[in-house]
Amino acid sequence: MRTTAALVSAAAFLLVPVLANAVPANAAPADTSLLLTKDGPGVDPVTGLLPKLITLACEPTGGTHPTRDDACAVLAKAGGDFNRIEPLHRMCTLNYAPVRASAHGTWRGRPVDWTAMFPNDCAAGSQTDLVFDF
Repeated sequence: MRTTAALVSAAAFLLVPVLANAVPANAAPADTSLLLTKDGPGVDPVTGLLPKLITLACEPTGGTHPTRDDACAVLAKAGGDFNRIEPLHRMCTLNYAPVRASAHGTWRGRPVDWTAMFPNDCAAGSQTDLVFDF
């Protein structure tokens, strides 16, 4: 009787880490919901002003980002780390009109709180592979 109880206890002890990491087959993907903002003296061609803010959701794709599918693909490639986004190689003017780009929210359930400064609006879009091209 003691041997059986000991074996059951040992089996339960060994299964705890396995069960803790188990994910049901029908589990919903972790939440990805971001608020992207740009502010500074940079110029928006439509309004002539910043700030601008949009929303971006991924998995499923949604929000007000004009190219949300592409933005989600860029972030997926970077693992949701804005510092790992590979910049585009496109020409931008050298005018200095600083733009601060920020992302706040969650990427696949992990908190995101990212801010960077760029010399102008074109550079903000180019350096973030168009995630901040809005």
